[in-house]
Amino acid sequence: MSWIVAGRCFRTILNRICHVLEHLPVSLLKVRLLTYCYGEIYDEELIQEAHCIINSWDKSSLTLDQIEIMKELKNIEENPYPWEEFTDDFK
Repeated sequence: MSWIVAGRCFRTILNRICHVLEHLPVSLLKVRLLTYCYGEIYDEELIQEAHCIINSWDKSSLTLDQIEIMKELKNIEENPYPWEEFTDDFK
């Protein structure tokens, strides 16, 4: 598969997810989709909605899945663009 075709498929998937997000109730699934989409397009509205949902969770009874997505979100926030290549301009 060429990079162009892969890019189109990827964009199609993101577009579908965005349409689905509008209709999903507040849930772990919604936080997962918001987090993964944010990790791809870095849209601040996505991250804000994810944090609103997470902030509504009872912190004394978090599930392992909730803890995992919270860690994933924190990782994406602290390490944006982890696969971006940097050139050595200091030579």
